[in-house]
Amino acid sequence: MGTDVVVKGTGFGASQPFTVSYDGVQVASGSMVDSKGGFNATFKVPRGKSGGDHTITVTDATASVASATFKTETQPPPGPRAISPEAGSKVGFIATRL
Repeated sequence: MGTDVVVKGTGFGASQPFTVSYDGVQVASGSMVDSKGGFNATFKVPRGKSGGDHTITVTDATASVASATFKTETQPPPGPRAISPEAGSKVGFIATRL
């Protein structure tokens, strides 16, 4: 939660304002879709939303709509594991004077 999400798309009405919703709640908007129908928006995943599937919807002023499913997890992934040196091994070195 609180992670930045970047939403990009094409095929919308040129030079139209647009909105981005996350589970029906507006989370971002843009003043204009570009002249080729493309847009780019960034928002943070709202806090307090439980893990699982969520719907991101983009709508422009001409009623063009696109949606996608966004999955969030309730538990973070496990941390990285060292691959070298192997767990439990002892590393030594010889110090020499220059």
